[in-house]
Amino acid sequence: MKIMSDNTIGINRGDELLFDYQIYNGNDIYVFGEGDEVGFYLYKKGQYNKEPIIQEVFTPEAGDEVVEIRISADEMDIGGYTNIQQEYWYEITLNDEVTLGYDSDGPKILILYPTGKKF
Repeated sequence: MKIMSDNTIGINRGDELLFDYQIYNGNDIYVFGEGDEVGFYLYKKGQYNKEPIIQEVFTPEAGDEVVEIRISADEMDIGGYTNIQQEYWYEITLNDEVTLGYDSDGPKILILYPTGKKF
C-alpha cells in the first residue's frame, strides 16, 4: 500500500489496507475523546451518492491523536479479477462529519491495482 501526498491510496486487490490517521484542527492535532468514532467509506468511482462498498467504523482511545484504519485483505478483495487498475473514491468521517473526502481538490482516490502488480 502507498499513500501519496494528495491522499491518493494505491493498493493491490486482496491486500490489507492499514494506515494511521490524524485529524488536524488548524495547526493542532485533534485529540480523540470518549465516544468518538471514525468511519472509513469506500465508493465506486463517482458514486458518493450511493451505498459504500466498504464501510468500517473505528473507535479510538480517548486521549489518542491517531486512529488505526484497518480493512482486511478479504474486504479489499473487490473489483473482480482483472489485469487493469480500478479507481474508487473514499471518505473518512469523525462522528459522521466528513474530515477527508470530496473537496475543492476533487475526490479522494483509492487506486486498486491487480493482485501482485508492482506500483
